[in-house]
Amino acid sequence: MATQAPAAGFTGEGLNNFTELINRIYKPVALTKLQSLRQSFLDDYISEKQGSASVVTLIKVPEQYRTKVIEALEKQPQATVLDRQYLTTRLTQMVNDDFNRIAWTISIIVATVLLLTYGRIELMLISFVPMLLSWIWILGIMALFNIQFNIVNIIISALIFGLGDDYSLFVMDGLLNEYKTGKKNLASYKSSILLSAITTIAGLGVLIFAKHPALKSIAFISVTGILCVVIMSQILIPFLFSLVIKNRVNKGFHPWTLWSWSRSVFSFFYFGFVSVLLTIIGLFLIRLNIIGKKRGKYVYHYLLSKFCMSVLYVMGNFKKQQINPNNEKFEKPAVVIANHQSF
Repeated sequence: MATQAPAAGFTGEGLNNFTELINRIYKPVALTKLQSLRQSFLDDYISEKQGSASVVTLIKVPEQYRTKVIEALEKQPQATVLDRQYLTTRLTQMVNDDFNRIAWTISIIVATVLLLTYGRIELMLISFVPMLLSWIWILGIMALFNIQFNIVNIIISALIFGLGDDYSLFVMDGLLNEYKTGKKNLASYKSSILLSAITTIAGLGVLIFAKHPALKSIAFISVTGILCVVIMSQILIPFLFSLVIKNRVNKGFHPWTLWSWSRSVFSFFYFGFVSVLLTIIGLFLIRLNIIGKKRGKYVYHYLLSKFCMSVLYVMGNFKKQQINPNNEKFEKPAVVIANHQSF
């Protein structure tokens, strides 16, 4: 050290204190002498319980190295890493997971209650689908304006879902009463819903003037959500009710049911699929003449007749009756004798 110091620009006397510090003999200090120092600076970072001690050390690292530092420290057997940003992110994730689970649970309960109340799955869907679409609207608008969920927002979201449920039930009751009795009371239902929405928006929307961001987010979500559920209940539910029930009854048809609609869709796709399949088979049997023209036509006509019969019988909900008083089987070609008369 004495030889390296002059080369580095230091004098030998300037390192005397450093040399003395290195060569000093250190002895443990009694805890009583360190008690005042610990109470003043270290008590917040030292925890002792039942013969074990934990020491908290603060580490500040650049953001690009944060993940690597956490991974390296987690490999130490007696080290526990507490990252403030990680804790905040994890807490937010737990809140969102709980909210998603609660939202699914509430949706299932509401759908079940609607089904038990109306007794028809079609009426349940007409009432429930607008609430689902309004919730999708709310989530999309929140994403556009970068509004994040927090504990308070979740409470307001549950309130909005409940109001949407009430509004849908009111509109559906008005439509059903008009359908059953012919009395047009739907306008009064809509007026009540509109007044309820205005008072709720006025009560919660005033929070938009608050200075705290959380309170502003409450106002934004409440106003946006209530507007969405009002629009859906006032417009979409009457449209679906007219499309599925009212318009068809006015035309002399039965209302749409989920079972009849599914049967119709299946029959349509069955007819289209087999038609395309038979067209391809006919191309090989008749156009390409792979098994002979006469035999190919016979096979194709046989398949075509069986397909036509399958289209009739695939719709098992309709009753079918065969009328064949002469018990014709059409197994052999009929012999036609023509009388020619000369003039």
